[in-house]
Amino acid sequence: MKAALKISLFLLIIVLVIAGVSPYYRLYQLNQAYEKGDYLPIVQAVDFDALRSNLKTQLYTKADNLAQEVPKELEFLGINQEKLNNLAKTMINDSIDNVITYDNAIRLSKGEIQATDASIADLAVLGGAWQSLADSKPSQAIDVDQNNDKNHQLGYCGINCFSVKTNVKGKDVDVRLSRYGLTQWKIDNVILP
Repeated sequence: MKAALKISLFLLIIVLVIAGVSPYYRLYQLNQAYEKGDYLPIVQAVDFDALRSNLKTQLYTKADNLAQEVPKELEFLGINQEKLNNLAKTMINDSIDNVITYDNAIRLSKGEIQATDASIADLAVLGGAWQSLADSKPSQAIDVDQNNDKNHQLGYCGINCFSVKTNVKGKDVDVRLSRYGLTQWKIDNVILP
């Protein structure tokens, strides 16, 4: 009985260690793919539905805050908070739904489109983050071996949430990964400044 308990405890510890280091290993895999110029594994590591939803939520909040600052003087022109909010949310929905897609990510990774192309000009709503990432060099990639570097901060933000904070071209970027299963991680959020 004691042997079975010891074996069970040992196996539990091994499972917890594997689960605990799994986001670091995932980032290592993504970094290796990036350095090889193989962007397909990176694109496949994105949960596009969750990413779109999370970006919309953040942008809705920003739009709500902006709409509350509409001067009373503009109301006589028919511009009020509700109309401005509806317009902003329509633009946000259309931009995110049309731009943040698997197909666009594949095309961008292959160089078929550029972040400045008119076909994805709506990316400006994200503050130029895609342009910064598209112009980044492999030396700016996240290196999990140097996670103590002042430019990169890696760590858990919850039991099923892992944060990668870095700086790309002077802009702070906080990419969030969520756990899918015990050891699988997908990129599903980018915290906007």
